[in-house]
Amino acid sequence: AAFNWPAVFTVWWAADDYFAVGQERSSSEIISMVLNHGRPIAFIRSWLETNLFAISPPLANFSLRWFQAILHVEAASLIGFSLEKETRKSTAYLCVVPFLLWPLNGEAVYWIPALPYPLAAFISVLGATLLIDDARSNKKTLLGMLLIVISVLTNQASCVAGLVLFLIVSLLRFEK
Repeated sequence: AAFNWPAVFTVWWAADDYFAVGQERSSSEIISMVLNHGRPIAFIRSWLETNLFAISPPLANFSLRWFQAILHVEAASLIGFSLEKETRKSTAYLCVVPFLLWPLNGEAVYWIPALPYPLAAFISVLGATLLIDDARSNKKTLLGMLLIVISVLTNQASCVAGLVLFLIVSLLRFEK
């Protein structure tokens, strides 16, 4: 805890999320902010929010929250599918229950500025799924690696989901 005190004290990992809440920012300020925090793909959230809220604030609020929840559930489904395919046991889907239920709260899934979290998790899990596919080609391998890099550029905390899936499947294969 002592080593993490500077991060906890300055809340640097969520600075871009809090930056976007409740204040009007120009596109150049938002682009500068996401580049400074190493999350250039996170600009998608600001772009979506700005354009959707300009059309209809209630519709934007509803659609962005559901989009985040769908991304989260789809990432869990891909994880469960990959584990079930590897173990050939339908109970493998139970492994995703902690992933599915724990982050399904106001901060990770339903808080609109947190869109990069489920987006990065979904992109990284999709990339890992392409990498661990038995019938993969060079194109699938390249696309899988590219998706994992994109997920890192979206949100560094959530991109780990795909890498953990890749590690678990690799260890299951090593055990066989």
